[in-house]
Amino acid sequence: MSILTYVNRFLYSLKNERDVSEHTLRAYRNDLTEFADWLGEFAKITNVRRISRRNVRDFLGSLARYGYERSSISRKTSSLKSFFKFLVRENIVNINPAVDIKYPKLKRKLPSFLSIEEMNKLLDDNLSKRDRVIIELIYGTGMRASEICSLNTKDVDFANETVRVMGKGRKERILPLTRKAKDAIRDYLSPSRNKNTPLLLNKFGKRLSQRSLQRIVGKYIRAVADVTHSSPHTLRHTFATHLLDRGCDLRTVQELLGHSSISTTQIYTHITPERLKKIYKQAHPRA
Repeated sequence: MSILTYVNRFLYSLKNERDVSEHTLRAYRNDLTEFADWLGEFAKITNVRRISRRNVRDFLGSLARYGYERSSISRKTSSLKSFFKFLVRENIVNINPAVDIKYPKLKRKLPSFLSIEEMNKLLDDNLSKRDRVIIELIYGTGMRASEICSLNTKDVDFANETVRVMGKGRKERILPLTRKAKDAIRDYLSPSRNKNTPLLLNKFGKRLSQRSLQRIVGKYIRAVADVTHSSPHTLRHTFATHLLDRGCDLRTVQELLGHSSISTTQIYTHITPERLKKIYKQAHPRA
């Protein structure tokens, strides 16, 4: 069988066993198809059992020579490792040729986030009822764009002031709701709204898409701040940064964000100018 046949089997298992998103599936498909095409053209290999560690290294090396970003090479490395791990588990190959391939070192990029003043300005804007729910929910809970678009009305527990979120890998977590978020949701929902309907609706009464959410949030962020990125993730970054700036511990932020590893959360431990001044004034005897 061709390499792409095994790629399709691998993608099928990801979708049905791990319930990964369509975006992730698309990324895996693109990475592994590119690898299969490279093998056929440059290594003359079409049999998955003939792929060696050198083939994997040469492919990744060619990406660097073609000017791919390290982040892209790192993702493709991860795709190859997962693919070959699957092949070994299914007894299709005996040896994983990518098992000891190292990831390229990545430059640590500080996430874009808004200051408290910018967030207050954003929330003071003349927002529609639905858009206020969006902003209050992301800033108040740190939810991902996919998570907030997946919410149904029944996921909001007004009595306990919580919201039930289904995160990556179908992992459920219960997040506290701010009073402002709860009030915004109450103001947005009509009394006749069925509890099984999507929480956020577009103008046609259908579930709001991630693309629409990104457009809406980006518009509001650009109106109040000059940041590198203006997306729902910027508000997620802002949520985490503001919590840590005010003394919240890293483990709690990890749980709230739904990160499986604390190393992912550690990017938010950057020190903001405001926090730097505060620490300086507390620590320096002449401050």
